Amino acid sequence: MCILPTAASEDPIILGSPGDSVPAPKTLGEALEKMKAGSIRARFDHDAALQGEAQDQKEACGACLLDKVDAIVVDWSGRYARHLLFAMAACCTKDEFDCAEDVAPAYALLEAVDRREATAAENAPQIAALLIEAAAKRLKSERVAETHTHYLERCRGAPKDCTMAKLGGRGFDAFGRTEKVEQQQQPREEL
Repeated sequence: MCILPTAASEDPIILGSPGDSVPAPKTLGEALEKMKAGSIRARFDHDAALQGEAQDQKEACGACLLDKVDAIVVDWSGRYARHLLFAMAACCTKDEFDCAEDVAPAYALLEAVDRREATAAENAPQIAALLIEAAAKRLKSERVAETHTHYLERCRGAPKDCTMAKLGGRGFDAFGRTEKVEQQQQPREEL
């Protein structure tokens, strides 16, 4: 959950909720600055992606990014792009400099979905591929939870070549709704 405190009331604005009119920062760097200043709070989720506790900040960051890949692949349709923007930025609070460099392109693609300049169907596979690459730099596969290890082997080439089918997730129908993509029979190295 991402929360922005307001001066007018004690009720915080929940970013990414329906009707949310608070604009997301245009860059990952801006989002991280707002988090440091305390004007935005975002929950750092990584537990589901690891076996046991994180051994260091870098591993926690990688697990958090892999958690976002899972969210994209399993059931994200772009509806809550702003929420995912802040959740992704929260991952970089544990390994800020290197993470910001690695994740900035994924943030930019997701920010375009939030601004409705692109669709989730167009950008989700590329976002996931970029996050997989960033997560893989920070994780040892033997430390990753069984439910998430397969992502480390998927879409490791050019992000533009990644598809939801290669990720093993849902695709998007003509109306932007998610639908299950049948897993294509491909050699492992293409996944």
